[in-house]
Amino acid sequence: MKLDIFIVAIIVLMTIFGYRRGLLLSAVSFLSSLISIGIAFLFVRPLSLFLTSQGLFSSTMQNVTNRIYETGRASAVTIGPVLEEIGIPESWTRTILQTQTGSKVDVVDYTAHALWMLASAALALAIIYLFVRIILGFAARLLTPAIDGVPIVGWLNHLGGSIIGMLWGATVIALSIMVLVSLSGALPSIAEWTQDSKIISFLTEKDIIRSLLDTIL
Repeated sequence: MKLDIFIVAIIVLMTIFGYRRGLLLSAVSFLSSLISIGIAFLFVRPLSLFLTSQGLFSSTMQNVTNRIYETGRASAVTIGPVLEEIGIPESWTRTILQTQTGSKVDVVDYTAHALWMLASAALALAIIYLFVRIILGFAARLLTPAIDGVPIVGWLNHLGGSIIGMLWGATVIALSIMVLVSLSGALPSIAEWTQDSKIISFLTEKDIIRSLLDTIL
């Protein structure tokens, strides 16, 4: 519940921020975020493969991998509850299992590798997004004087800024949830922190939040 309140508070604050900045400045910031997300998804797979090859999360993923192997010996179906315990949503588990139709051993190996890749991809996505967003942020500052000089009716300026600010906040929250859930396999504390959130439970079943998993599989 506390996390849900925090999520709502972030969106409210972003809405207020958009109201104060106005329509055009908020639109530029929101567009910069969307471009950053798009570029991040373009390069997330090669960077995540590199991070995995360097042994990222190898030690923390070992316990999860062992649990998957122990339960997977009986049946691949028993893998589901293990993934749920570490914070992987049911729809994500179905996606992982449905993309591998080999033998029992193949499914177990594939699942363990998919979780490892997912955690690496989450970190890669965050790194690329922040890097590109910072660069675009500097570029956007160059446009600020010109944007400030564009006349817009006061109420339209504030209303438009509020709407875009709210959308921007929702986008940031969705991206953050995607990263957090993807990292839960490697960082069990995340699952403990997010398990009581009704907002996260609802959103993680949506296709758009699962897009990172779909990208790496």
